[in-house]
Amino acid sequence: MKKLVKSFLVVATLLAMTMGMATLVSAVEPTVTAPEVLTDADKPVVRAYEYNQNSTLSSSEEGVIIPVRVNKPGVVLLVISSLFEEDGYISASTDQEGKNWSTTGLFDSFDKNEDTIVEYFKAPKAGTYYVRISTISNETYTNRFGMTFCYISNTQKTVTPNKKYLILNQDYNKSQVFKYKAPANGTVQVEALTDVGSSVTVLNSKKKEIASKSYFSKYSGYVKTFAVKKGQTYYFNISGVGYNKFEKIKFKFNKVKEKSGKKKAKAAKLKAKKKAKGIVNIGDKGDWYKFVNKKTKKVQINIKV
Repeated sequence: MKKLVKSFLVVATLLAMTMGMATLVSAVEPTVTAPEVLTDADKPVVRAYEYNQNSTLSSSEEGVIIPVRVNKPGVVLLVISSLFEEDGYISASTDQEGKNWSTTGLFDSFDKNEDTIVEYFKAPKAGTYYVRISTISNETYTNRFGMTFCYISNTQKTVTPNKKYLILNQDYNKSQVFKYKAPANGTVQVEALTDVGSSVTVLNSKKKEIASKSYFSKYSGYVKTFAVKKGQTYYFNISGVGYNKFEKIKFKFNKVKEKSGKKKAKAAKLKAKKKAKGIVNIGDKGDWYKFVNKKTKKVQINIKV
């Protein structure tokens, strides 16, 4: 996440610093459509704002209100690069007054000495939410800041191997579903690239569980590997990523040329001192092999996984 946030801040900082003596904005800003980011290569939207003691929101409160639109349910990520002269508050709500912030889960304070502020809020459905940046002060001040906007949806995604996917769930119990169609017989590795740690459950094309929930994380070094069959569709459900926990994962496919039989009648023949490679696809019962002994003797079979 640090790399992602850093790239957001480069543009946001430049925008904030070039505000200079710009005309003060009105209380309600133009609507920002937050882009959906699937991978760490996708870009957010960046805007610059400022307000002062005359930017009235209420009888005691100054600030700006930023309408943020999302096209799918998910979690919105805000990264703020600030040049604040006064402390204040940040919230997100379904109304301009900020009364329904409990829907999004975002109501927080900020300190004028903070250079970087990272906040998240839930977007339970597509629509417009209102980010409210406010200050209560009798002093003369100007708060300038750059803000990046993006969101990670909770909708099903289709896997492209070797891309780095971002996950930001609304709560610990929700799962992010990734659909994958195997191009050939082989294995799929699910790897965690951040230290959060998650669990993966695998379903078949009928969304029936074929591999029970198992844990993987970068910290523990766990990489989960599953055998897949050419042309079959699988669903990888990633769960255990709590609210405000940012996870990055990667799916890697390895083609495997195997020699095996799926039925006893089609068992693959093994030869002495020769190797045979096979994989047992998730959801399958196993592979069959056969060999012939011409004489009575001891047989040793070595299996390496």
